[in-house]
Amino acid sequence: MDIGKIKQIQEQIEKFRFNNEINSVSEAGTKEYLIKPFFEALGWQFSNPKEVIPEETDPAGKRADYCLCRNGEPKMLVEAKALKNPLNDNSMILNKLNYCANKNIPLLIITNGDNYKVFFSKIQGTGAGKFLFEFSLSGEIEPNKISKLEKEFVQSDELLNYGKKGDILQNIRNAVESLIQKAEFPFVNLVQNKIHAQIGSKYQNDEVKEALKSLSVSVDIQNEDVAVGAPSTGTSANKTSINSSNNNMSKTKSAPVEPKLTGLQQYFKQGTQNKSFHLFNQLLDRLKYEQLNFDMVPMSHFINFKVARTHIIFQILPKQKFLNLHLHLLKTQLTPEGQEGCRDISKIGKVTAGNTEYKIEEEKDLDKAILLIKEASEFELNRIKNR
Repeated sequence: MDIGKIKQIQEQIEKFRFNNEINSVSEAGTKEYLIKPFFEALGWQFSNPKEVIPEETDPAGKRADYCLCRNGEPKMLVEAKALKNPLNDNSMILNKLNYCANKNIPLLIITNGDNYKVFFSKIQGTGAGKFLFEFSLSGEIEPNKISKLEKEFVQSDELLNYGKKGDILQNIRNAVESLIQKAEFPFVNLVQNKIHAQIGSKYQNDEVKEALKSLSVSVDIQNEDVAVGAPSTGTSANKTSINSSNNNMSKTKSAPVEPKLTGLQQYFKQGTQNKSFHLFNQLLDRLKYEQLNFDMVPMSHFINFKVARTHIIFQILPKQKFLNLHLHLLKTQLTPEGQEGCRDISKIGKVTAGNTEYKIEEEKDLDKAILLIKEASEFELNRIKNR
């Protein structure tokens, strides 16, 4: 994967948006300027007819824009739309999925050159139920998702197996939720046996059945960023969370299950990382005091702070006892005062696209953090202005 070329595509999208040209970019222009270069950056050779078949015709006479292959064997269909298209035409998506199923093409991508929606046609169900994952090139680049569309990943059937795994996990989740909510006798009997093994006695079957039905069940199974059947919403807890309004059944040796928290506390291990969460709230207060206004966009493992909706100024990575501040600026682009205490991370692997890191361990470190954020903001705003 050529990250440099993908960042060039990202910058092209930003230019279209900054110059209010989104609506003027045609479907053909979107394919030429954004989509084709994107797949080329992932190793696909458009000059090789055994890898890329342009304008594959479906039974209705309509043409899918590209069919990506392994030695001529179709693996993934790409449907391109204009940059302004919101990609919400469910009828079109359903038709393309049906075509994929009939032609034994396992994967479908719907894209407007910025947003990419990936579907797995072999999942049982309708269009929405076949959704696998999605990503956007606007803002933060997500290499873990983008890399799944690389030629080697697709041609080796790793993406196909990835989709199958997501389908299996989704069906397991549905089955577990159904077992608990229906509380049929075999499952009640299984629960009773587990209770007896823990406390040496059992409850009445009717008591267990009513208690099971009173549970609020949320089963989150982590399969990296797979979200089969629903838009991706961020991290999953890799656990079963079961909350009950009836505490009479809580006679168990296992640790108590705490309610799931919402909002930013999810990014601080559900509120258990109190020190870093406190530092984060102090940082927000300082930004407000300094009248530094940003759009705050939580991602899977970090939080983006943007201006003009798409331009990332800095990112915050929550740790147990401190915060990592990542700037897009190179360390050498900072003032000598700004460089002090910072680390160059431009050439190491990381989950963000940051180039410079500063660790916020104590409240006194917030002064330096604000200085760095101001420098990064000024640099980015000047860059936008001078385009």
